[in-house]
Amino acid sequence: MAMGYRLDRYGRQVPVGLSARQTDFSELPVIDLAPMFGSDPEAKRAMAQALRSACIEVGFFYLKNHGVPQPIIDQAFAASAEFFALPYAEKMEIEQTRTPGYPGYTPMQEESGDAKSRKRQEGFNMNLELPLDDPYVTSRRPFFEPNSWPRRPAGFRDTLLTYFGEMRNLGQKLLGGFALALDLPEDHFQPMITKPITMMRVNHYPPQEDQASDDEDIGNGAHTDFECFTILAQQKGITALQVVNGKGEWISVPPIPGTFVINIADQMERWTNDLFSSTMHRVLNKNAMDRTSIAFFFGSDDDIVMSPLPNCVPEGEAPKYPPIRAGDYVLGRVDNAYEGNLKKKLA
Repeated sequence: MAMGYRLDRYGRQVPVGLSARQTDFSELPVIDLAPMFGSDPEAKRAMAQALRSACIEVGFFYLKNHGVPQPIIDQAFAASAEFFALPYAEKMEIEQTRTPGYPGYTPMQEESGDAKSRKRQEGFNMNLELPLDDPYVTSRRPFFEPNSWPRRPAGFRDTLLTYFGEMRNLGQKLLGGFALALDLPEDHFQPMITKPITMMRVNHYPPQEDQASDDEDIGNGAHTDFECFTILAQQKGITALQVVNGKGEWISVPPIPGTFVINIADQMERWTNDLFSSTMHRVLNKNAMDRTSIAFFFGSDDDIVMSPLPNCVPEGEAPKYPPIRAGDYVLGRVDNAYEGNLKKKLA
C-alpha cells in the first residue's frame, strides 16, 4: 500500500515508498492487435472497445500479435548490450550534452558526477533518421537532429534503425486502433503523422537489490511520458517496471513473452481531454542482474496544433486544455526534464 504522497516538479501527487504489490495482472489488460491487420469490421470494433477500456481505466496494457518479428527485437537487445558493455570513455564520445539536440549517450549518475541526476540508469537516445539535406534537419527543428552513432559495436546503427522502423510501423497501426477506440475513422490520425516526432531510448539499469535510499534514488523515478504513447520492450524474465493503480499502490509489470507494454502519454491525454489516462510509472531494478529496456515514444507531426477532440469534450463544457503546437509542447516537456539544456543546444 502507498505510505503517503509527495509532489513532483509538475505539482502532481506521487506515492512514496519502494515496495510494490505483486499481482496476477489480469487487471492489466492484454490487447490483441491482430484484427488491425485484417479486414473484419466486427473484430476491429471488439478490439477497439477493449482498447478504449484499457486506456480509460488503466492507461497501460500489454500488446500481443503486434506483427514485429521476434528476431528483430532480440537483435536490438543484443546490440544494445554490446554498446553498454563498451568502455565508459568510448561511450562518452557521443555523450548527449556534447551532441546537437536529443540524440546520444546519457551516463549514469555515478559516472557523470551529476548531483542533480538521481537516475540509476544509462541510455542511448535516437531520433527519426532523416537525410542530412532534409529541410527538417537543415532548419534544425527540435527532435530531427542527426543521430549520434558510436564507433562500435559493428552493426549497431543498422540494427537499431531496423528496430526503429518496425516501431514506427507498429505505432501507425496502433494509432488506427486508438482512432477506432475514440469513435473516429481508422485513418483519422494518418494525415497528422507524415513526419512525426518519434524518439527512442535504450535504457540500461544496473542491479539495485538493497541500495535505494528513497523513491527517487532508483532506475527511473515516478513520471509520465510526453508524447501520444510509448511502446516498451522489456528484457525477458526481469521485472522492474511499476505503475500506479487507482488505489495509489505501486504495481509490478512483469514482461510477458511475445508482448510489448503500451502506455498512454501526456499528449494523448490532452488530445482526449483527459478521457485516456497518462499513468505514472517508475523503474526499480531489485534483481541480481542488469536490465535493459527499449522505449519508443510515438507522437504526431510537430506542426500539428493539438486541441481536445470535440467528441471528447462533454456538451456544454469547455475543453480542459488550450490549443498548442505539438512540437512546442513536446519540446517544453523534454527541456524541463533536461533542466533547460535542450533549448540551449538548439539555440
